[in-house]
Amino acid sequence: MVAESKSAVEMVQKKKVFSKVKAVKDAARVNIGMPKSTRAIPDAKTKAELRGDKHKKAFGELLEEEQE
Repeated sequence: MVAESKSAVEMVQKKKVFSKVKAVKDAARVNIGMPKSTRAIPDAKTKAELRGDKHKKAFGELLEEEQE
C-alpha cells in the first residue's frame, strides 16, 4: 500500500473551456508578433525617501541641533 495506482477517473484531465480573449490574443501574436517587454521606469525618489526616517532621532541629538 505504499504506492497506490490512480483509477481511470482520476487520470482524466479536465476539459479546457474556450476563451475568446485568449483566442484573439493568440491570433494577434501570430499576425503581429510578440509585444516588446516593458521595463519599469525608476522614480526620482526612492521608496526609502518617500517612507521617511525609520527611527526617530535620539533626544540628545535633537537638543544638539537646537543649540547649533
